[in-house]
This record gives sequence, C-alpha cells and structure tokens, in this order.
Amino acid sequence: MEIRIPGGSARRPLKLSVTEEAILDYLYQHPDGGIGTSDLAKILKPEQDTTERQLQAFEEVKYGIETLFEAGLITWKKKIRESGLLQHKQLGLTKKGEAEAIRQARQEKVNVPALMGVLEAIRDRQG
Repeated sequence: MEIRIPGGSARRPLKLSVTEEAILDYLYQHPDGGIGTSDLAKILKPEQDTTERQLQAFEEVKYGIETLFEAGLITWKKKIRESGLLQHKQLGLTKKGEAEAIRQARQEKVNVPALMGVLEAIRDRQG
C-alpha cells in the first residue's frame, strides 16, 4: 500500500501487518460501524484461550487500529476506558480506507498459477 504525502508527489509505501489488513477487510465487509477493539479482537483472533493471550490479541488489534488511524484509513467515534483498557468504539473506514480495502480485495484475487503460466510461456518464447 502507498500513501500520499501532503504537499508532494512522492509516495511512501506503508506496509500493513496481517492484523491491519484483516481489520480493513472486516470493516469493509461490515460497514455498520458498531464494532470496537475488544469485539474485533475476539473475531479476528478467536483462538486465544488464556487471559494472557486474550490481552496480547487485544493489544495487537488496538495497535493495528491506531496504525490505520494514523494512516488516515479508519476512524472511530469514541474512546473509552473499559476494564482498565483504552478501547476504540464505533470503528469505520474513511474513503481512503475503503479504497485501500478494495485494492486489497482485488489484489487477493490475482491468480498466481495463471501468472506463472504466462511467465513460463514468455520464457519459452525467449529461450
């Protein structure tokens, strides 16, 4: 993914983690805006069976949310402190976030075996 730097034509690539990509995808697929950090962590990382792992998953999702917010891809309507943890509620995509989610969805549909076949055909013609 690339983001535009205001006031310039240069692009700086922004590498998204698997969690950040999953957050974008989830928010794109569920545009109702009723999800928060805690519920999103449970959905994206349901295999967490101990309190320690649940907290780690929560922190990873929270970090991803904040990273996406910094990049201008998501927004939230409120922050609250619940059970001693800062949580973001009513998450949603910005227009830029929607565009990135669409790009990701299209990118995932690329048929790698077909592309490899095309590459092999080109190599056969050249060699």
